[in-house]
Amino acid sequence: MSVTLEEVEAAVATEEASPEEGREILDRAARRWLGISGDEFLAAWEEGQYSETESDPQVAKVALLLPFAG
Repeated sequence: MSVTLEEVEAAVATEEASPEEGREILDRAARRWLGISGDEFLAAWEEGQYSETESDPQVAKVALLLPFAG
């Protein structure tokens, strides 16, 4: 028995995060995985400080959340 895309979409509830919620999510991840605030991570990322370590799993976990931070 196959499931249609419409059935999957109907079964999955999504909620969009506000920019403030996105920053909170980034902050929690940065503190958990890197021991710094989300603002510190964002500033360092923008300065290129993580260019050599982007493949580090902990950096990647936080970097994946950047689009949510606005």
